[in-house]
Amino acid sequence: MKTRGKALLTHFSNGLTLYSHNQLYGVWRVVDTGNIPQTSRVLRVRLQTQDKTILLYSASDIEMLTPEQLATHPFLQRVGPDVLDLRLTPDDVKARLLSPRFFAIASFLVCYWTRLFWRD
Repeated sequence: MKTRGKALLTHFSNGLTLYSHNQLYGVWRVVDTGNIPQTSRVLRVRLQTQDKTILLYSASDIEMLTPEQLATHPFLQRVGPDVLDLRLTPDDVKARLLSPRFFAIASFLVCYWTRLFWRD
């Protein structure tokens, strides 16, 4: 499992990846197998082993993707670096902020920071 922005990617040994984005209402639950909770939520995904079951309720954005589809997924193409990724370096962040696509937001943040901390 990996996160990319607010998306959760569950990689399977057959090469497929379950993409899920909970939006505002989706919720994952981990329960003992055979002990499914009573809820009014809509069950969207159930993954089960002999001992544990994970349940995804009420999420609206769920897809099973091939490696090719994963590489070109529109949401995943737009998200920035994941701050929880231990491989993320300061150089990665700098490159993202200085890229032409994100230069406007970087300029805004510098101006905002300057005004916030350098008031008269």
